[in-house]
Amino acid sequence: MQLIEFFEQNTEGKKFKLLATKSEAELIALEKLTASRNSPGPVDDDEVVFHQILDPTNLTESRDGLSPKSFDTATGIGMSVNRLKYATLNEMKVLGEARAAAFNANFPENPQPRSFWGLVPIDVAVVRSLVSKVTNTRGLFVFDTALPNDISHADIAQLTRDERRFRAVRLELYDIVKGSAFRCE
Repeated sequence: MQLIEFFEQNTEGKKFKLLATKSEAELIALEKLTASRNSPGPVDDDEVVFHQILDPTNLTESRDGLSPKSFDTATGIGMSVNRLKYATLNEMKVLGEARAAAFNANFPENPQPRSFWGLVPIDVAVVRSLVSKVTNTRGLFVFDTALPNDISHADIAQLTRDERRFRAVRLELYDIVKGSAFRCE
């Protein structure tokens, strides 16, 4: 499979659902390939990526920290992150503010408009080390999904056919990183 062509042809949010039909060994091999024509290269284990935290979507009800549901997009459309290797924290803040503004422009009637709150750092090696206690297979995969205007973009995807794994692996990642989320003013 040519990964770049696969990602270009499956832009409707279906790419990760289609990848979930692959075996763990196939997915590990695919992580080592370039997934975007804009990409500086596959995401390495020694990298740190940052997930943008939006208010109210990714925060607790008291809005003082990361919500356990912050990583839910990993199961369907992929959880967007930015690679520290290719973007500064300030650039990530600008991208997060733009993301919130785009959501608000696209959904002006939404009763809960989004605003950028901060970032949470995530070690790629930690993501790739999370193994399902149910099936003893990897739970999360990281792909370089660079965008034309953002070469730092990547996605963390939970690729599994076992429904029981979905929540447990995401919660494990949440437990590991929840204390490291920080507000950006």
